[in-house]
Amino acid sequence: MEYLLALQRLAFFYPEQAIELIQAAGTASEVYASRQDLCMSLHLPPSLARNILGDWDTALRWASEEMEWCERKKIGIIAYGSDNYPHNLLSCGDAPLALFYRGTAELNSPHIVSVVGTRDATPYGDDMTRSLVSRLRELVPDTLVVSGLAYGIDVTAHKEALSSLTGSTRYTRRPTAVLHAISYLMADCSRSIPRRHAGRDRNSSTATVLWQAWQTVQWW
Repeated sequence: MEYLLALQRLAFFYPEQAIELIQAAGTASEVYASRQDLCMSLHLPPSLARNILGDWDTALRWASEEMEWCERKKIGIIAYGSDNYPHNLLSCGDAPLALFYRGTAELNSPHIVSVVGTRDATPYGDDMTRSLVSRLRELVPDTLVVSGLAYGIDVTAHKEALSSLTGSTRYTRRPTAVLHAISYLMADCSRSIPRRHAGRDRNSSTATVLWQAWQTVQWW
C-alpha cells in the first residue's frame, strides 16, 4: 500500500497516466522497480516523468506516516483494483489509485442510486427527497444511496437512507429495511465539509464516508 500511496502522490495531477503505469507494471511497487523503462516506453509528460524518476524516498516516508495516521483514526484505505474497490469507478480513466473510507457499506451493491441536488433546498425539495428514498427502501431495500453530504438535498437523502436505524420519519414505512448510504467528500479525510455534518458517517454501521484526498494536503 505504501508504494500505491506514494505513486498517487507523485502522479497526483496525472490520474490517467497513474492508472496507465499500474496497468503496464502490474503493481505500484513494480512501477518503482521499472520506473526508468516505463518512463521511456509510455512517453509520459515531462513533469510526470521527473516525479516518477524523482524522490520516492520522501513519497514513501509520507505514505508510511499517512497509513499510521489512518490506522489511529480508524480510516481504511481501498486500493485500485482490489475486491472492495467500487467496480463502477474502474471504467473511469482517471479513477483514484486509493480511496479513504470510514464505515461498512457495501460499495458494490447491485443497486446504486446517486441523490444530489441544490444546497438551498425548498421544503418541497426536501419532502420529495425523503419520499423518494423512503420508497427505495420499500421497493429495493438493498439500494446503496450515494450523496455528497452537502447542505440541502444531499444530507436529506443521507439522513433518510439511515432513518430506519436513527429513528423513523413520517416517510419510513418499513423501519426493518436498512438502506446503506455513502457520502463522497471532496475534502481531505481529516475533516468534513460542511463542519456541521461531521459525524454523520458514524450514525450507524451502514453509513460510509469516502475521501479521495488524504489528511496531509500540504505536501509539495
